[in-house]
Amino acid sequence: MKVLLDTNGLLMIRWVDIFSELERLGYNEYLVVEPVLNELEALKKELRGSDRLALNLASSLLERCKVIEGRGEADDAILEAALREGAAVLTNDKELAERLRAEGIRVLSLRQKKYIFERR
Repeated sequence: MKVLLDTNGLLMIRWVDIFSELERLGYNEYLVVEPVLNELEALKKELRGSDRLALNLASSLLERCKVIEGRGEADDAILEAALREGAAVLTNDKELAERLRAEGIRVLSLRQKKYIFERR
C-alpha cells in the first residue's frame, strides 16, 4: 500500500524507524510531494543540534521515497496527492490530519514516540 510522508512524518526518524513501522502496518510504497522537499531545504537553514541531526537523517531517507508532483503549500499538495494516489498519509500535524480524515484519507501518526498507528 502507498503512504505519503509529510515533513514532520519524515522527522519522526529521531524516535522510531519509520520504514519498519510502516512495513509492519502493510505500507511498502513511500511517496513525498515536491513541496515537502522545499520545506526540508528551508529547515536546513533554521535547525541546529539534535533537530538538525534528525533533519539530516530524514533527508537520507528520501532515497527510499518516490518524489511526486505537487503544487502550492505542502499540506494542500499532500491532500491532493493522497486523493490522486489513493495513499495514506504519515503526519503528526493535527490540522492536516483533520482535513485528510474529512476527505476519507487514512492518517498515520506517531504515538508515545515509540510506534506508528492509524488515527481513527
